[in-house]
Amino acid sequence: MTQRETNYQVINMCDFCENEFGKCGATPLFSYEIDVDNVTPNSLDSVVACNKYENPVTAVMMNSY
Repeated sequence: MTQRETNYQVINMCDFCENEFGKCGATPLFSYEIDVDNVTPNSLDSVVACNKYENPVTAVMMNSY
């Protein structure tokens, strides 16, 4: 079996969050802070975990009631 060499694109959680990065007071974890193999260089500043993440769909649903 041949192992495929792939570089992975990391999705930045802040792009999908209801809160605005920098003003939300979050303590994010960036991809460069953890040992991730095969990550594309432009993904190193991506937020991969956050203590203030708010799903925009849930926020809309909660505000409609």
